[in-house]
Amino acid sequence: MTSPVATIPELTSFFDAIKIMGDQKIGSLIIVDARNYLKGLLTTKGLIHNFFNKYPDKKVSDLTAIDFINKKPVTIPPEYPLIEALYEMQTRDEDYAVVCNKNIPVGIISAKDVLRILFKSASVYESHIDNATTLSELKDIHSNLFKIAESLFQNTRFISDVLTILSSIHLKIQKRVYDISASTFNEKNEHNINIYDVPHAFIIMGSGGRREMNLDPDQDNGFILGDNITDTEKKAIDEFGKLLVENLAFVGYEKCEGNVMVTNPEMNKTLSKWKEDISSWIDNPGQWGIRWSSIIFDFDCLSGDESLLWGMREHILQKIKQKPVFLLQILQSDSTHAIPLSIFGSFVTESKGERKGTFNLKRTGLMFIVDIARVFALYKGLTDLNTRQRLRHLERLNVLSEGLVQNVLEAYEVMANIILMHQINQSKNNEALDKFINPKKLSVYKQEKLKEALRTTSKFLDTALSYFSGSPF
Repeated sequence: MTSPVATIPELTSFFDAIKIMGDQKIGSLIIVDARNYLKGLLTTKGLIHNFFNKYPDKKVSDLTAIDFINKKPVTIPPEYPLIEALYEMQTRDEDYAVVCNKNIPVGIISAKDVLRILFKSASVYESHIDNATTLSELKDIHSNLFKIAESLFQNTRFISDVLTILSSIHLKIQKRVYDISASTFNEKNEHNINIYDVPHAFIIMGSGGRREMNLDPDQDNGFILGDNITDTEKKAIDEFGKLLVENLAFVGYEKCEGNVMVTNPEMNKTLSKWKEDISSWIDNPGQWGIRWSSIIFDFDCLSGDESLLWGMREHILQKIKQKPVFLLQILQSDSTHAIPLSIFGSFVTESKGERKGTFNLKRTGLMFIVDIARVFALYKGLTDLNTRQRLRHLERLNVLSEGLVQNVLEAYEVMANIILMHQINQSKNNEALDKFINPKKLSVYKQEKLKEALRTTSKFLDTALSYFSGSPF
């Protein structure tokens, strides 16, 4: 915690409070009474959110700091476990917790402070990645990711935070693979071309683009090429792409079964060609248009010219605006896939084969939430990629209610928690990683939580279908 803390008397003027925060370059002040007891917490966010609500009632000169305080901030004792402090802040959507000893504030801690402490081991990992000079070193780092995942898993209640950290490490590894591959290619290619000079953007799609990677992301990548690329440069980028895919596979990122990789000509083309094909998918989606959009539309730039990425993203948003019925078609396609819960409330699992008694929780549960959040975000022209961020943004725009978003986020956390724990256990047992969950191996408590999460997901899909079916397309 930060201690001693900055406190001000409860009758401090609005302007004096702002000046203190500005002079001390702090984002919060604790308000205390004459006995030094906690009266509330003043934050820059609270000032911004409440100013125009308070101003019409009083002259600005009459305003006091107490007019803008949170009278019931998160309060914790000094000996409170760090993880529990983070949980309290996250569940109440607060940025700070006031540390009190018998109602007297003795310190303050922010959610960012806690995350920085809990996740500092991730920074050590990233330092190792930056210093790696060989693919074998990166392979070793990748194979031990489950250890940091387990540490993160034990130190936060919100698995979406863990996935964000894991994703940053995965992407750091893949970027390092890209750079090592580029260095090798630049030394040996017969075209005498520096790959960094070729007009292109190397994009990561799907869970990588959303920063929601588990322990086993495969390769979902592509090249957006500049329209001015020469024939020689195109040959060079094709050859480099083959080397890059093989090197990523060596390090631990399996080749995509759906062939969403730079070695596929459909994933390696000029910006103009990307725009043409995306327009075709949206105008006449069919099975492939919907399937590819669910992966490709969540894309981010890992290396190269980001302006190419934004040219493609703006085209997608503009095309969706012209033909929003495509979004309804995505939801209708989702509705043909069954959520693994019967009308009687029991789990529906695979009935035969090696997967008997299990179901793919990502494909039959988590991805529904991801898809629906993407559909709403595209409809509103949002550029957020992360599912949690999309849902919160839609809540702020009053597109989705606070209660609905909270329930959906809880469902997301439950399913993401089960999948990640499943993969950590598989890693510790040297088993192949997957997302097939045997519900009978879950505790009774987790079974009930998963059932509720799946029910929430089903209701969310019904809500989205109703919303878009009623829209004046």
